[in-house]
Amino acid sequence: METHESILGNSSRHYDARLANAILIVLGKYQSGGLQGLVDQFVVQGLGEVVNSWISTLENKPVSISQIRRVLGSEMIDQIASQAHMSTKEASSQIVLLLPQLVDKLTPSGRIPPGENLLEGINALTGSMQH
Repeated sequence: METHESILGNSSRHYDARLANAILIVLGKYQSGGLQGLVDQFVVQGLGEVVNSWISTLENKPVSISQIRRVLGSEMIDQIASQAHMSTKEASSQIVLLLPQLVDKLTPSGRIPPGENLLEGINALTGSMQH
């Protein structure tokens, strides 16, 4: 499985590596529909403009902790925090900064790469970066 370093490169240094990997693991395992499912959840919650900015080649729009809680739900945030061995509060405050970067890096061409789940999308992105 690819790690956050292969996706974020050096830009992830100021983030907790455990959190980046936890986001990828939990979203890849539990988020229905993978990356597209995550995007759909943002759209359903009225945050389509925000998540689409992460996918586009334009500047990423920020997201708040309350918006992340609304989209991911407390159970998924708890799972990410547990996987990263940190408090839910700490994880939430870092997810708002890290998730936009992860989605941005997973969609380098301004669209979601093909794949049935998030892990396949990660592998597709990593493979295209090596060519």
